[in-house]
Amino acid sequence: MSSIAQPVPQSASWKSHWKLSLPVIAQIAFVIFLVSGDIKGDPRLAWLPFDLTIVTGALTTALALTVMLRRKLARESLFWMAALFLVMALSLLWSPGTEYGVDKAARFFSLTLICAFAPAVLIRRPADLSRMFDALALFGFIAAADAILQMLTNAGHLIRVASGSGNTISLARDVGVSLLWAYSAFFRSGARKIVICVACVPLVLVLIATGSRGPLAFAILLLAFLTVRFSLASTKTVALSLAMFLGAILATTQLISLLPSQSVNRILALVQQQQDASTSERVYAADAALGQIPDHPLGTGFGGFAYATTNSAIDQPHNIFLEIALENGWLAAFLFTLICGFSLTRSYRLARTRQAVYLFPVLAFAIGNAAVSGGLNDNRLMFCLLCVGLQAKSLYQPDHCLEGATA
Repeated sequence: MSSIAQPVPQSASWKSHWKLSLPVIAQIAFVIFLVSGDIKGDPRLAWLPFDLTIVTGALTTALALTVMLRRKLARESLFWMAALFLVMALSLLWSPGTEYGVDKAARFFSLTLICAFAPAVLIRRPADLSRMFDALALFGFIAAADAILQMLTNAGHLIRVASGSGNTISLARDVGVSLLWAYSAFFRSGARKIVICVACVPLVLVLIATGSRGPLAFAILLLAFLTVRFSLASTKTVALSLAMFLGAILATTQLISLLPSQSVNRILALVQQQQDASTSERVYAADAALGQIPDHPLGTGFGGFAYATTNSAIDQPHNIFLEIALENGWLAAFLFTLICGFSLTRSYRLARTRQAVYLFPVLAFAIGNAAVSGGLNDNRLMFCLLCVGLQAKSLYQPDHCLEGATA
């Protein structure tokens, strides 16, 4: 008997898929909240009279609480996330109380907490998951189009391509999500594979143009994994996958003059295994954290990394596993690692049935990025996807599949 499950019934049309209802409005607010940090610093949005993150976070919370009265909750996801946040909350008792530490804890137990718990209420059916990823992918495509426009209008003058708020890494992460989402569609029956192939090429170009090596490396590794794991049974899919990779290489060589030189040099340094200032800083930060973790089994508390380094310019180890282990203790780090393992395993099993193939690579992409850049509150999408991954199996149980067809 084939291990490939029958596809889940799809919505009758795009309009019915996005028909406004309380859960759909809540999901839209939640996605805007997830990406708000990447756009609210954009000067083109300076006219907004409110903080986009605060407003969409409050709206998501209010709507999620309302939806919670009507829907069955993902109890297992809630259990694991609650356990993690409670264990990490213990370190508040001995946190140093610095301004940075207090702000970090406040953001973690408010904004990041919303990202970690909201999916247990809002993403409970296949259609919910599809809508969330469609919206995230659309945002990434818009960000990529904006980046391409930057390159065309400022050729030769850009140092690196960045998001509207000036962050190169956030742009690379957003575009990487779109790339993996689009490429995963290769493995769905009836997908327009040639269109997907063409759409993926400019996304790869933008990833290179950001000069963000972590997102680019993880994206390439996951594209290769998806190709080997899912496409070998179809000659056409293999051919189109190779065409996409060759197209990206050809486009890069032909349009090299449009790509920011510093971004290209950063990518070449990675290929040639050369250390630059950014790499050295991350190695130093990781070594500093590793040197202190054995001495603090209960953790140093939020913001405690500052006492592990003599460089005041570095406030985090740029590795979420080391950050949690140092500041929140060994138990919190073990629990977080366990949750990552469970979530990845369950999302991969779901991908093997060709249902929501995109969840596994995007989750792995988010965890990989969190292991090489950013801090605890810079990886909210990862906490969201961890929660979704924990409930991956229940999303596609028969009763949920039927509900998802009309949700």
